[in-house]
Amino acid sequence: MANIQLSNLNLGDPTVTVLAVGPIDLARWFKVIVNERHIVYVEVDDGALPRGWQDMGAAGNPMVTLPPFPPQYVGQSNYMGLSLAHTATGRRTVWVLKQPFQFFKNHIEVWHNLSFDYASIRRIRRIDNGYQGRLHDRSWLVQIPDVGQIYSSKLQQEVTLHQQAAAGAPGVVPAFLALVTEPWRGVVGFLMEYIEDAVTLNKVPDKRVYNRMVRNAVERLHNEALIAHQDLHDENILVKRDGSRLVLIDFEQALDLRRPGLDFETSVRSDNMAWQMFSKR
Repeated sequence: MANIQLSNLNLGDPTVTVLAVGPIDLARWFKVIVNERHIVYVEVDDGALPRGWQDMGAAGNPMVTLPPFPPQYVGQSNYMGLSLAHTATGRRTVWVLKQPFQFFKNHIEVWHNLSFDYASIRRIRRIDNGYQGRLHDRSWLVQIPDVGQIYSSKLQQEVTLHQQAAAGAPGVVPAFLALVTEPWRGVVGFLMEYIEDAVTLNKVPDKRVYNRMVRNAVERLHNEALIAHQDLHDENILVKRDGSRLVLIDFEQALDLRRPGLDFETSVRSDNMAWQMFSKR
């Protein structure tokens, strides 16, 4: 997942805010929101920005000067470039308008009746390892990759089984709130309930305190929601620091136990082995 950063660049009108720099597999890209409404992915040609531009907005690093965003390009595409142009007065960096989806692959259609426009997000804070961002007091943003291959069927499966878990075993998972969408790209992630003062289990000094809660959550997931998690480890378990709540997250590998032909005991074996390992730590 791309790291989420918040950096304001004072470019006049239109205003540009950098949301992410250097998606995981390509260091020549960054993601901006223009006029707090339009998401744009920017490809940087060699030499168009000074060395080290990927650190723009990071603490202790100077802001990178970008050319003003052309007003006539606002809302025209989600794909722009920064290139060096040769003019009578020398070389200068310019914005280049590109066709939507000239680069991005696998448009994901909206299949759910609840959706949230990513461009309407006003505050993003980086938490944990960067792939979840706190948007406001009661939600988390879970993103799929900004570039490269997008596994739409897995995202749909994750959301579907997350909702099945929430309905069948209330409290075992954070509540699902809405899909997150962008123009041209379709679904780019989803929102789930924000749990105040929660951390992943790997950050808890004494995990044994939560043994009974882990076992109870796993058993409820199996017996009430009829789901096997299949990727149960301490980074996929959130706990409140005061010990009042524990939830399971990340249902990308989950299995619907209602599927015909599945053997229940075989399907839940990896989950049971995982929580038994927790109890021995």
